[in-house]
Amino acid sequence: MADNTHDTETISDAMDYAQHDATWGVFTNLIKWGIIACAVLAVALYIFIQP
Repeated sequence: MADNTHDTETISDAMDYAQHDATWGVFTNLIKWGIIACAVLAVALYIFIQP
């Protein structure tokens, strides 16, 4: 069977939470603006390329 031991030596107690939060903020903003851009593109395509 698989060995379910966890390597605790690779987990750092001094994780940089400020950098983690900043990275998460950038990621969520990119997702937000990506969705907004897709919505704007869909509306523009509907307006300018009417079937």
